[in-house]
Amino acid sequence: MNQINPEILKRYANGNCPPKEQLLVEAWLSSEENESPEQGAFAGIDREGLKQELWADLNPAFSRLKLKYQLPTLIYKVAATLTLISFVAYFGYRHTRQQQEKQSLSAALTYKELVVPKGSKAKITLTDGTEINLNADSRLKYPVAFTGNSRTIYLSGEAHFKVVKDPSKPFVIHTQKTDTRVLGTVFNLKAYPGDHSELLTVEEGKVQFSIKSNPTKPLILTRDQQGILNADGKLDREHVYAAAYSSWKSAKLRFNDLSLAEISILLNREYNIEVETKSKSLRKKRFTGTYQNSALNSIVRDISLALHCQYQLNNRSLIFY
Repeated sequence: MNQINPEILKRYANGNCPPKEQLLVEAWLSSEENESPEQGAFAGIDREGLKQELWADLNPAFSRLKLKYQLPTLIYKVAATLTLISFVAYFGYRHTRQQQEKQSLSAALTYKELVVPKGSKAKITLTDGTEINLNADSRLKYPVAFTGNSRTIYLSGEAHFKVVKDPSKPFVIHTQKTDTRVLGTVFNLKAYPGDHSELLTVEEGKVQFSIKSNPTKPLILTRDQQGILNADGKLDREHVYAAAYSSWKSAKLRFNDLSLAEISILLNREYNIEVETKSKSLRKKRFTGTYQNSALNSIVRDISLALHCQYQLNNRSLIFY
């Protein structure tokens, strides 16, 4: 009988039922089915199985209670039923909480990946408010939601970070060779897998920079300091003008005394074009220059004039010789 509910049973047990409800309860108690009332909180739970399991534990106790106090059968059944309903309500609540916790954990363990192709850039804001600008040919792996004691992401390529401060949850960035740990700061991290070095340049705040193979000796970097993981696997510190290393965000291309081999890598990422240099000696020649929203042909012409070389440029390839 789906008209029975815990409130009616309580009124019946206290002797406060109107005659119509009293007849309804007595008919329900005399029924062999004794089905528990439909409750929205119990949806999705095997209520009958749970009821039988609980009844197996409760019945002996109530039998002893009945013998000791000689309770009338009707009151005994009402008391047992009310207790049973309370237990079912508790387990229904616990089941709902467990499902919510599982969903939250599942979200925390679910990662998304943002891939930025060559010749492109991207910007993303994480769930904690942290802003990340990604340079060309970069890849970022991040969780749908931050839970636990840290905010952990994974980077391959180059990105500029503006991390929201949260002392209770440090922000951790894993790359192929290094780990970066911050509370709240602004910095640029360059960690392309094919490069010989990784660079972390701090604009604001304080950053811990360490090598995966030797995490016990990190560098602590502050404003206008740069941590460098060299090809020999050692960490060095330099004082720099930090803002210059994130100029790529505003479509500025900066060559600071770079070899043509290094410039070729940057041009490949920025313009998505294959670059080849015919001469080994030419690859070692160095060039300095800064360009903003410049056409590739203009940049290449300047390089060829400065390095006294020639070039061949078409839609998909560039050759220096």
